[in-house]
Amino acid sequence: MKNTIQNSEKEQWKDHVLSSLEGIKRAEAPPFLFTRIQASILLTNRNPYVSTPKLMLGVVAFLVLCCVNLWVLIESNQVASPNNVPPLQAAIMLESVNFDLY
Repeated sequence: MKNTIQNSEKEQWKDHVLSSLEGIKRAEAPPFLFTRIQASILLTNRNPYVSTPKLMLGVVAFLVLCCVNLWVLIESNQVASPNNVPPLQAAIMLESVNFDLY
């Protein structure tokens, strides 16, 4: 008995949901939307090259990065770590240190 009541409630709910869909219209795009999208895509793909100011900014940023890297490498070779141990050897010594706290 209980099972038939649950089935009838489910059927009523299903019918209610399906009846709520009556009168709904299909969604339609504005006229010429597709052609406007195509035109905007063609406009952005017209010039595949990077503009000169952007290119120059990228080159300058790359050169600054290279100079900073070279400066850091030169400075790390000139400055000795504590106890006059070369930096590479100090890094190797750190690998053998146990940092376990417990």
